[in-house]
Amino acid sequence: MSEKIDALLAKWQNDKDNLPLTAELINALFTDITDWQRSEDIFQQIPESVRSRAEVFARHIEFLLYHKQFEMAVDEAKLLCEATNNHHMSLHYWALTHFLTGQYQKVAELANQPKLIPETKVIVARVLQRQDAFEQAAILIADTNSAEGLGLLSLLRLDLGQFDEAFAASQQALSLKANQVDALQTKASLLVAEQNMVRGGKIIRKILQLKPNSGRMLALKGEVEFFSLEIPPAIKSFEKTLKLMPDHIGSLHFLGWCYCLAGEFDVAAMTFKKALALDANFAESQGALAVIAVLQNDLDTAAKLAKDVLDKAPECASANYALELIAQENDDSPAQPAAAPAQGFGQRIIAVVKQFKQ
Repeated sequence: MSEKIDALLAKWQNDKDNLPLTAELINALFTDITDWQRSEDIFQQIPESVRSRAEVFARHIEFLLYHKQFEMAVDEAKLLCEATNNHHMSLHYWALTHFLTGQYQKVAELANQPKLIPETKVIVARVLQRQDAFEQAAILIADTNSAEGLGLLSLLRLDLGQFDEAFAASQQALSLKANQVDALQTKASLLVAEQNMVRGGKIIRKILQLKPNSGRMLALKGEVEFFSLEIPPAIKSFEKTLKLMPDHIGSLHFLGWCYCLAGEFDVAAMTFKKALALDANFAESQGALAVIAVLQNDLDTAAKLAKDVLDKAPECASANYALELIAQENDDSPAQPAAAPAQGFGQRIIAVVKQFKQ
């Protein structure tokens, strides 16, 4: 330990009930990361009359977190809540320690707790977001004014389809902190949705430098690469995404089309079937199987698959495309879509497939 800590320790040994001196020693211990166990031994020497003070209790939790002693921090947070009758700061440490140890349901149980401070609400909202409770999370932090809170709120608004509100929250967050990752994710997502692949891609690369294992951004990177006809890089991006988020149906669907465009029809079909295992009613993946059947010269199967899909979802772009391909194979006039929908998700993908074929 440093000379400063040794001097403080010698002084404190003769005056352990001195709260300001104890606080000064604790603060000094934060600077010593080389001998965590000796520091913890000193904490255990603090008299109960001082250790039971909420501010000392809390500082100890911070010390444990600083040294990545998460399980011990959880135990201390529980004791702190009991000692303070769930004081709002105690609940904050409860939420933080349980969040960092992956005990998300414990954190979610605080959602209706009236004593939460803004920082705690953000932690709880992150857990609700993980549970797809976007509306509840957005309501919880609707009055947030911190960069982190506004960044998270922007993502929640995005997932709720409230794009103007998402943009506004992201702008507020970025005005407070230029590299606020959640806000940058929202901005990138909105740019890609507007088909501004150049600006969107630039922000995505910036985010992945800050957060390389962001499944959400790896998926968006793959989407940008797909729409830019960069199929091998897109395959790599979606495969990385699915290692992090194996049940991400959108990535499976895009990956299926990537394999299809790469001529790996069997792998493509298997990938679309994985998407359908997650959502059997995902019409675009059903229609994609019809397209693959055409490409494998199984026109009867393709026609049946396309008809089954279009009976339920006449606007399905991939199924309509399968009929066009069947008509071309039969030297008939191209089949016309049953409906003329807006340029949505499926239509945009089919436009890329047609462009790639040219």
